[in-house]
Amino acid sequence: MFRALPVPLAIAGAAAFFYLVFAAAHAAGAVHGSPLFLTLVIVVLGVSAHESVQRRVGGGRLDNRPAARMGWAYGLIAIVVTTAGWSFLLPASGILVAAIHIQWSGARTWRTALAVLAPLVLAVQATVQLGFAPSILPPGYSHTAAGLIMIITVIGLGNLGVTAADREAAATALRRAEARFRTLVHGSSDLVSITDADGVLRYVSPAAIRLTGWEPAELVGRRCTDLMHPEDVDRARTALTELLEAGPGTDHRIDLRFRRPDGGYRWYEAYLRNLLDDPAVAGIVINQRDITDRRRHHDELAHAASHDALTGLPNRAQLLGRLASALRDIVPGRGVAVHFLDLNGFKQINDTLGHAAGDELLIAAAHRLKEVLRPHDLLGRLGGDEFVVVLGDVTDPAAIDAVRRRLVAALREPFRIADGTVSVGASIGTALTDDPTTDAAVLLELADAEMYRVKRAGRDEQRVSPTAA
Repeated sequence: MFRALPVPLAIAGAAAFFYLVFAAAHAAGAVHGSPLFLTLVIVVLGVSAHESVQRRVGGGRLDNRPAARMGWAYGLIAIVVTTAGWSFLLPASGILVAAIHIQWSGARTWRTALAVLAPLVLAVQATVQLGFAPSILPPGYSHTAAGLIMIITVIGLGNLGVTAADREAAATALRRAEARFRTLVHGSSDLVSITDADGVLRYVSPAAIRLTGWEPAELVGRRCTDLMHPEDVDRARTALTELLEAGPGTDHRIDLRFRRPDGGYRWYEAYLRNLLDDPAVAGIVINQRDITDRRRHHDELAHAASHDALTGLPNRAQLLGRLASALRDIVPGRGVAVHFLDLNGFKQINDTLGHAAGDELLIAAAHRLKEVLRPHDLLGRLGGDEFVVVLGDVTDPAAIDAVRRRLVAALREPFRIADGTVSVGASIGTALTDDPTTDAAVLLELADAEMYRVKRAGRDEQRVSPTAA
């Protein structure tokens, strides 16, 4: 109540209250001594107990000189209870004063309190015994009461000290754990973040600036999806939904692209763990690491495994896979066609001008073929001078012939290479089907067979397989 008032007014109010109490008790014979004197000592005790005064006594610290500070407090209390005739109550003040100073100076202060209080209690009881101090109880009763209260105080001080020591040990362990956590999180190569159930970031570790380019403060309060690549947002939302539905303690792994401050995107591997039921976390913990280089290497390996190293075109395995997919997607009234193409005269150029010239010719031929194809047509190289074109979703046989004519025309034009100008032609065999159960390899073999019939019949001709038609 008094803390809400100005200090002088609070002191005056407390003084008036204690004076009235002491005056009434003195009139009833329950208190000896002058009520005014007792009130003044109480006021001095209250003022000296203020934290600012205690810091000055402790040389600017509350944990310094506890014996002197508690000696002053116990001394003033001893003056009050002895003057009032209640000296046997002095031991009861032990726990009250010690509790405050243990909070300031630590658990071991209870021993200091006992070391200061015990001699003072004996001294006060000695003054009562010798008749130097008044007492509302006979000396024998006063000694007995003081002794019993002192025993209770000793037990209470001991328990208070043990409780404080346990609390300090727990606080120390917590500080060490927090320090380890900060060291591990701050030094971790992974980014650690915590979101709520809606995906809003509530905590982001300092690794964010190094891994993402964002300051942690710039990320807290934002939704994770705000920084994701648009193509990854739906997958991320699905992963979060599944994690929430699976319940606490479950986890999920997902690869995502996040935007950097410069507008670019990098790949991250994210591990999500549902700790919404953990009071210490109450969120979704995300550990993520940058896997851009690993992802790029993986993509390069995947591309190398499915594409021709010289021309960059899909290789046989990739072609067969894409062709099989196109065949499965056939619907009534539509079909799939395959052009199998072989360069005429390539072997002679390769033998006379060398493999480097042959490779240069193949690269140039691949480039020309791609230029005359439609965006949805697929061009691949099987090896040597053999190329394959897959036409999906075919509705008009005339379109097949049109593509075939463009391919032949493109290759008839001379090629300029480092060793001069060379000319080649093309033999093309075509196979087509409207049956979705057709095997991709079989359709490719039919086109290959037609191409060899063309070669035998004469170069720069084209044939369509009647078997696949």
